Amino acid sequence: MLRYPTLVVIGAMRCGTTSFHDFLGSHPEVFMSPVKGPALFVGPTEPIGYPSKYASLAEKRGYLTDERMIAELTKDYAQQPHFAESTELYTRFPAIRSDVPGKMLRWNPRMQLVYLVRHPVDRVLSQFRFEQTKPLNAPPDRLSNYLRSNLDALLTSRYYLQLSRFLEAGFCGRQIHVIVLEELLRDPRKQWEHVCRFLDISFVEPPLFPQLNATPAPVQRHSGDGGFQRDKLAQVLWPDVVRLESFIGRPIDIWDFG
Repeated sequence: MLRYPTLVVIGAMRCGTTSFHDFLGSHPEVFMSPVKGPALFVGPTEPIGYPSKYASLAEKRGYLTDERMIAELTKDYAQQPHFAESTELYTRFPAIRSDVPGKMLRWNPRMQLVYLVRHPVDRVLSQFRFEQTKPLNAPPDRLSNYLRSNLDALLTSRYYLQLSRFLEAGFCGRQIHVIVLEELLRDPRKQWEHVCRFLDISFVEPPLFPQLNATPAPVQRHSGDGGFQRDKLAQVLWPDVVRLESFIGRPIDIWDFG
């Protein structure tokens, strides 16, 4: 019988989604897809653009049917209460234009979402450094030039903007759990407890939180305009943070916008 996901980790990029995929997959009541980032809900014509280690399934999205994708993802599924996958592309609108929220709800109206976020300015800088490690199509050396030519980096850090698409599609707040990466790293056990309650699964002692795909040290060749650009980014992104805080019902004190 075809089984659709009950849970999806929707991003954000450079916010610990790979580590969280493994972390949550250690729970005996959660089956995480063996491939992280399968892009199950992304249209077949979208530009995936994954690094090669994720390409085994995601890059086949253009010619595999939904049924074949599900079959590939559930080969070892053992009837756990939750079948989940993680794809950070789901919160990279408008770079990804597919109706991701609508397709999710058509497949499973009760689907639950976990959204990892980090300080939005740090996330932009992490994406910039990550792009600099690519041997081909490396971004401009200066952060200001990178931002001028890469609106996606800025919009991906507008977390409430990305969430609003899911809310407008019909997801209710109770179906969405936001995890702040800095809080997860400071107290993994506490965040694990929150996730267990959200998913209505039993509490088991969590493993050590793995830190995979960490952003490499800054590439020294990029300019010294980072401090100035950070201040400008903070001003631009702050209104979205206020909306995110309103959605989760509390201030995110661990983020410094002073």
